[in-house]
This record gives sequence, C-alpha cells and structure tokens, in this order.
Amino acid sequence: MRKAASLCVLFLSVAVLPAEAAPIDAPTVTAFLAACAKDKQACADEIADRVTAADSADRSGDVCLTDDQRDEPGTISKSMLRWLTGRREVAKLPPGAAIDQGAAILYPCID
Repeated sequence: MRKAASLCVLFLSVAVLPAEAAPIDAPTVTAFLAACAKDKQACADEIADRVTAADSADRSGDVCLTDDQRDEPGTISKSMLRWLTGRREVAKLPPGAAIDQGAAILYPCID
C-alpha cells in the first residue's frame, strides 16, 4: 500500500510540472538566443517555420523566399541567427517580432 501511495504521489508531482517553454516564447531576443544555445534544433525549427510562414509565394508581401531557400530551412535559420546576434537594436524585442523584421530585411520581395 505504501509503495502504491508513493508511486501515486510521484506521478502527480510529475504531472503538474509545467512543460519547458519553447525558445520562441522567450521575452526578448537576448533570452531567445540563450535558449537557442541550449536547444539549437528547436530554435532552428522555430525560425525556419516562422520565416517560411511569412513567405509570400505571390511576391506581394514583405518576405519572399526562392525555391532553393524554401528547400534549405537550415540555411534560413543560420542566416537569421547571425542577423539576430549582430543587431543590438533588436535585443530587447520579442523574438517573433525580431525574426519578422529580419526576414523582411534578409528575404525582401523584389519586383
């Protein structure tokens, strides 16, 4: 009985622990980059997902990727991480806003 009660308490304590927040949920770019150092793949995926979601296939928006860029999400992530790291002015912005800003600069729609 004691063993069952102990297991029940252990299960309940694990079940109520909050899940670790995704890096993109960090309050600032600085915190985002620190989280990226711990989980590079999650950050790469989040950056690539956000940039490709902003892609304007009909070239009418702010972000336009080439077919080659769409096929290489790792390259998009690396470029964006370099851009975020090199821009002090975005350090206190939320990561999503900074990534959107960077995507429009790195991947502009050109007529």
